[in-house]
Order: sequence, then structure tokens, then C-alpha cells
Amino acid sequence: MTTNSNQSNPSRTPLVAALTFLIAVGLPVAAILTAGLRDVEVQPGAIDWILVAGVAVVTIATFALLVPWAQRDPESTGRAAKTGFALSASGLAVSVILFWTMVPVIFGSAGAWLGHTARERSKSGQRLRGLATAAIIIGAFAALGSVAAYIATS
Repeated sequence: MTTNSNQSNPSRTPLVAALTFLIAVGLPVAAILTAGLRDVEVQPGAIDWILVAGVAVVTIATFALLVPWAQRDPESTGRAAKTGFALSASGLAVSVILFWTMVPVIFGSAGAWLGHTARERSKSGQRLRGLATAAIIIGAFAALGSVAAYIATS
């Protein structure tokens, strides 16, 4: 009896999306709500809540539209690996300057997840398997590094 690994991975995507959403939205909300307790010189305002709403929209759009599209790859062209690598690399590229926007967390997490999906599906070629592995490593580094930077500067 064979199992279809193409179906097992996408079913866990909502869990990864929920965890990413919790971190990407939760950290800024916690920072806003505790600003007075931390003796922050600038009190949060409407712009901070707009940023949180933007983070929520980007997270939902990434995991509701982009990730499922990349996972739907009936011809195994490596769409998940390529998209995962692009997201991970983008997340890492902006992680130093824009860590406070949570974009590196969102893109890094989505890229690592797509890399994981691609590795599980990978039957063709070492190149796509290597690209998927790179997506996992770079995406995890971007997401975790951004969270660490956000916490350190809050």
C-alpha cells in the first residue's frame, strides 16, 4: 500500500499558517500593549495598529493564496521548491532592515514550509532537493533571526 505524500503535507499548512500568524501578529500586539510597562519613550498610536493589520493581511494572503498555489504542482516542476527558496531568500534579504515589519517571519516561515513540502515530494533530481533544503535553512534563519531581533529591540 502506498501513501500519497502530496496530500499529507498541505493538510498541515493551516497549522503552520496559524503559528506564523500568532508570532507575526502577536509580537507587535504584545509590544503595543506593554509599551507603558516598559518605559517606552514613544507611546504607540494608530499607525502601530495599522501595521498590525497589514501584518495580518500579508500573513493571510501568503498562506491562503501563495502557499497553496505553490503546493499545487501536478507535474512536479519544482514550483514549491522554487517559490519556497524565493520567499526564504526575500525574507533573509530584508531581515536586517525590516525585521520589525514581521515580513521576514512570514516569508521565512512560508519559504521553509514550502521547502519542506518540496523535499517530501522530491522524486526528481538533486537540484530541486538541494533548492528545497536551502529554502528550509534560509527560511528558518530569516524567521528565527527576525523574531530574535524584534524581541531584543522591544
